[in-house]
Amino acid sequence: MDVIFFNWLMSLPSQNTQAKWLRKISWTGDGYVPIAFGVYLLYSHQYDWAKLTGIGYLLERAFYFLCKYGFRRKRPANAIGDVETYIKPADQYSFPSGHTSAAFLFASIVAGYWGVGWMILPVVLWAALVAFSRMIMGLHFLSDLLFGVLVGNACYWIARVIVLS
Repeated sequence: MDVIFFNWLMSLPSQNTQAKWLRKISWTGDGYVPIAFGVYLLYSHQYDWAKLTGIGYLLERAFYFLCKYGFRRKRPANAIGDVETYIKPADQYSFPSGHTSAAFLFASIVAGYWGVGWMILPVVLWAALVAFSRMIMGLHFLSDLLFGVLVGNACYWIARVIVLS
């Protein structure tokens, strides 16, 4: 199913145009947004939330690396062949999407910090666009993204139990 959906997505006439502007969205998922938020939390003396954010990202990165190098699932270009990628990936493995897990961890942290209100909708939309950008640029399968969402959310809840309970 992953390959069928991926091939369909790559065959859409607008895929090339989408990949070019989504590359900029993908860049925002490189970690700068959560770092800025962590600095904001420290500056605001929100030490528990800063600690939760730090622990959440330590857990997320650890789980990401364990899965990435444990499963060693090939990226679409290596698994299918003849797939154009729009950036050079840092490694050859796709499962899970680290950009997706980090973006959804951030969305979960923002939702927990500010509550589910006006602020969460744009953050969840941003996280979803980061995830989608990784697939439309030819770097991930859909299941890589879905598992990334689960990892990000799970790491938030684990960090929340560690810090706030």
